[in-house]
Amino acid sequence: MKGMTTFRTVLALLVSLPWVAMAAEYMEKAPFQLSRAFSPGVITEGGKIVWVAGQTATRDSQGGDIANNFEAQVKQVFSQIDQSDLPCSAEGQAKKR
Repeated sequence: MKGMTTFRTVLALLVSLPWVAMAAEYMEKAPFQLSRAFSPGVITEGGKIVWVAGQTATRDSQGGDIANNFEAQVKQVFSQIDQSDLPCSAEGQAKKR
């Protein structure tokens, strides 16, 4: 019985997958992202979720090494997101106005 429930769940996910894929808006990619086949952000409907990818930091905005400083890396990544064109960023919100 449990196997049948799992099968139905997987089947439902596979059937709905094409609809979910069509409801996504992919953000513009930089040349590096094009070469690596990922998008810096994807927006989906149904509560407007922005999926962010490829945001890393081993150097801060002044070029200093932050490779072994988790807190500094987190701050730098959020700074990068805020400066991006993603709709959840300050730049993205400014472009809407």
